[in-house]
Amino acid sequence: GVYVFDFTLAFAADGGAFDAAASGFAVKEVNGDPAFGLNAPDNGEWTAATPRHREGQVFVNEDNGSGEIWVMNPDGTGKVRIGGTSVGAESSGILDVSNLVGYEAGSVLLTANQGTPSGMTVLVSPDARAWPVWTENGWKGFTVALQGDRDGAYELDGIFDGIGAFVADGGRTLRTQVNHETKDASVSEINLDLANLQAAVAEVAAGRGAPKTPFVAGMRLAYARWTADHGATWTATQSNADTEFYRFCSSQNFAPHTFGANRGFVDEIYMTGEEGGQGRLFALDSATRDLYHLQSLPLDNWENVALLDTAEEAHVALILAPDGGSTKVQLWVGEKGVDADGNPSASFLARNGLLRGALYYLKGAVPAAGTGHADGAFTTDAAAEGLFAGKKMEDVDTSPSEPTKMILCNQETDGVYVFDFTLAFAADGGAFDAAASGFAVKEVNGDPAFGLNAPDNGEWTAATPRHREGQVFVNEDNGSGEIWVMNPDGTGKVRIGGTSVGAESSGILDVSNLVGYEAGSVLLTANQGTPSGMTVLVSPDARAWPVWTENGWKGFTVALQGDRDGAYELDGIFDGIGAFVADGGRTLRTQVNHETKDASVSEINLDLANLQAAVAEVAAGRGAPKTPFVAGMRLAYARWTADHGATWTATQSNADTEFYRFCSSQNFAPHTFGANRGFVDEIYMTGEEGGQGRLFALDSATRDLYHLQSLPLDNWENVALLDTAEEAHVALILAPDGGSTKVQLWVGEKGVDADGNPSASFLARNGLLRGALYYLKGAVPAAGTGHADGAFTTDAAAEGLFAGKKMEDVDTSPSEPTKMILCNQETDGVYVFDF
Repeated sequence: GVYVFDFTLAFAADGGAFDAAASGFAVKEVNGDPAFGLNAPDNGEWTAATPRHREGQVFVNEDNGSGEIWVMNPDGTGKVRIGGTSVGAESSGILDVSNLVGYEAGSVLLTANQGTPSGMTVLVSPDARAWPVWTENGWKGFTVALQGDRDGAYELDGIFDGIGAFVADGGRTLRTQVNHETKDASVSEINLDLANLQAAVAEVAAGRGAPKTPFVAGMRLAYARWTADHGATWTATQSNADTEFYRFCSSQNFAPHTFGANRGFVDEIYMTGEEGGQGRLFALDSATRDLYHLQSLPLDNWENVALLDTAEEAHVALILAPDGGSTKVQLWVGEKGVDADGNPSASFLARNGLLRGALYYLKGAVPAAGTGHADGAFTTDAAAEGLFAGKKMEDVDTSPSEPTKMILCNQETDGVYVFDFTLAFAADGGAFDAAASGFAVKEVNGDPAFGLNAPDNGEWTAATPRHREGQVFVNEDNGSGEIWVMNPDGTGKVRIGGTSVGAESSGILDVSNLVGYEAGSVLLTANQGTPSGMTVLVSPDARAWPVWTENGWKGFTVALQGDRDGAYELDGIFDGIGAFVADGGRTLRTQVNHETKDASVSEINLDLANLQAAVAEVAAGRGAPKTPFVAGMRLAYARWTADHGATWTATQSNADTEFYRFCSSQNFAPHTFGANRGFVDEIYMTGEEGGQGRLFALDSATRDLYHLQSLPLDNWENVALLDTAEEAHVALILAPDGGSTKVQLWVGEKGVDADGNPSASFLARNGLLRGALYYLKGAVPAAGTGHADGAFTTDAAAEGLFAGKKMEDVDTSPSEPTKMILCNQETDGVYVFDF
């Protein structure tokens, strides 16, 4: 017998004991009658799932004189004998090593044999499929799908090229689309279980070989029907037997509201074109799976298109790049919301500006390699001299962070060109002003003899704190299919991989933001040759967003340890955060503690308008934001004082200070609870959780940091400001984590120095020089329904003080600022106080 078990293992919550009574298993025999094949089964190996074997395969050694080796499906079907021993003894120890040697599971196995001589043998499947892309310089890769993979009746065609991707099914699926550049072209949809893909990326990033987590959820033709006449008539499609398309080359998937509300396309659109044949451009409505021939756009030998930001809502601007054909790079400026005759329309094509518009040609010199630069303009004259043209213009891609900039690859010159467009429109949605528009273009690849040559597909990734202008990835169209990354100015060029099948790599696409990683961390690339396929590339510097969400909440990362702004680098162990609006409303200035033994506070400045746009993108369900919003970072304080401002120490980093474990924190607005109530300045407060146990106040306007000598020393967690309902005092709850263990109240007199003399200094006017300290006296309520009343005392040794070994953060209700919460790790309690 060969038995398949399915176990249920139950454990008590929170790491509790194994619950044997609630656990169990189901078991089924799958070998069947041994008279018809496998008998005396001994060693067995269950391989990982693949697109061809959705539950993996089971390999079995026989323990007998013939030592036969068998493979079957886990349900016992598809049983095939694949070998045996020639030494009159058993085979044994069968092990799948495919993922360790760069092959699809079930391709390459090790087996042992007994007898004389005993030994170890490599077994290679007749269907062995090597991963077709190799990596280097720390990059890792694993295959998504290969030519010939099937889902039911649907089989992936060959010659993979352009790739698109977006998050679908309520965040459960990464829906990828891939072109097949065959003479009977098609676009496949390959659906990836997003959570499992993220697990697979994490496995590979951690260096554990090819992923063991299966993530391919299904595949089919990307479109269910297509139209040649703007939707007047439709042809149903299930495979390329239902169509006559030709060589779909590169492609782009565009998010709805691509550059902000109503800017760019308003629907999720995948665009591609025929590189030859009839030379048509197509747009796929990804939501409905309807494919449209774009009759209003020109015919040519299309490579790809790139969408530019018009900075208004009435038009779209598409760069159209032919590979051969007319050889001329073109610009389509489409009017949104009208049909081909200019009548108002809300149809898919009309609302996306793909029915009525004007075509322009780029006019300007093709810059020389390396340092070449040129300025250009637009013309409607297809026969004009000096058009920007070339026999092997290739892929185009827009910068997500500066979407009037674009790269273009050129095989003829080995050039990679960076364009910077100026698109002018009349006010209030008026017409495109070609005369006032133009572009600058620069060649950034340099001498191809020293690296990248035959550039074909290109991808410009979003800006990050580590790559302030993003990065440019390029596929080579040659037998080595090398893959390169560089900065947009051409510096920092590194080869990260290539193909092992003697053909081009293609279709490079950054999916980092869709799978929860920083831009430039996780990419998809295609390869041509045999087998053609799609591969995930994982950067050696891949950084996953460290916080997950559920129940409808979404999230995106602002900054990570190691991010830099010039010489300033963010330290680790992020803790308390404060924020306020600065620079006349242009900046959200955030402050964050680093709870290191050499502690500091970082200031991270966020462009407020761009942050608002990023929040809107994420709220709309478009994955991580494409809008860059981090404007800069530095140490939060420029100097600090240990003696109330008598002397100062200049600071640029924690090398200039000796602070210890800044834990939680609060930023308090000026006139916190009304005119002259609470603090009168913008103040960030924090303390040391150990070390000297000091409390600090940062004047956020001047970046001066004060040690609060008048306040006690302790193991500080945080402080909370209460409303005194008058203007002469401040009331601060001081919460230690350990140390004295006692929650305290500071009542400070405003407008006087430590001796009671009138003073308008920063500390004096905010009640942080002279005051009195009290202890909260009252029982710690029991869990759930516990309630207690309390009082204040100046006696630190009094019985019944409100105290605990792991009192944690405190925070005041903004709406009822005599109420406060306190968290307690020791009791798992969250306490609401009403003072």
